[in-house]
Amino acid sequence: MTVVFSVFFLQQVEATAGQTPFGGFSILVINCDISRNHWIIQTPVAGPTNIIYQDGISQLYEYGNIKKAGNWLLGNVSVKVPCWKEIGGDPVHLGDFPVITIVGTSDPSKVARSGQTGADDSGDEDGPEPRPDDEETTSNESSDNTRPTGPGSETPAENGRSEAEVRAELEANGVEVAPGLSPTLSPVSKLPNNAIAGVEDLKEDCGPNCDVMITSGARQPGNPTAPGEHGTGKPVFDLNKDPGPGGLDEYIVNNASSNYADRAGTHYVMPNGDEYLDENYGVTGGTGAHWHVRINADHMPPTTA
Repeated sequence: MTVVFSVFFLQQVEATAGQTPFGGFSILVINCDISRNHWIIQTPVAGPTNIIYQDGISQLYEYGNIKKAGNWLLGNVSVKVPCWKEIGGDPVHLGDFPVITIVGTSDPSKVARSGQTGADDSGDEDGPEPRPDDEETTSNESSDNTRPTGPGSETPAENGRSEAEVRAELEANGVEVAPGLSPTLSPVSKLPNNAIAGVEDLKEDCGPNCDVMITSGARQPGNPTAPGEHGTGKPVFDLNKDPGPGGLDEYIVNNASSNYADRAGTHYVMPNGDEYLDENYGVTGGTGAHWHVRINADHMPPTTA
């Protein structure tokens, strides 16, 4: 369908030299309350995926729907500026992204994408509510579109070994399985081989002070929280929190190559593409504080010689 922008605005975009044009559909807007700007994640037709709207710098044209997700955007960006947000009482730097200089948005009464309308009746400035990882998701939900495509993006076959064999291997490599974790409702044997290798490599690289315990595996039908992102053949599982000095929490935070936050929590992406979501922040209806892990489909050890 045709998205209508004013002719005057299109001329302004074309006439601006020395800046990068962008255009796309906004799928998530995060209020960076400390830096007083908004981090916008778009499905780009052109330009960067991550951009910043800064009051006082970004010039807004019609139709003005910049602080809510679900609209087509068109404009120019310039230099990078930071997004700082308070999370759990602490200031967190979520990243530096190109700042919008001029932008126009679509008319919400005329735009639709994948069955969605541009209108957002939630009254929430930050756009649609991303769901906790333990809930079912439809293909239209915006939160899935914000995640990196590498971690957990493929579903290799399960590893083909018995539950006892996989648990014995994990134990031999220093990885615990939570006492009482059901071998039928949340088995580790139905995790793919790259997931098993990923958690074993994590333990080896993290060291003897790390307490690495699987608290949820490949959830099966009948599990009260099944399946969410967990399931047979998916490199997705949960780990315990380990906040002690030199522990797992410290290792993940210190070794991540990048991080970003949404309402499910803070996501830490490792250099090899493995992703760890700290669900200790902002989760409602979840399963308590834990690390929700997505191992890269092409997992390599966290460090190499």
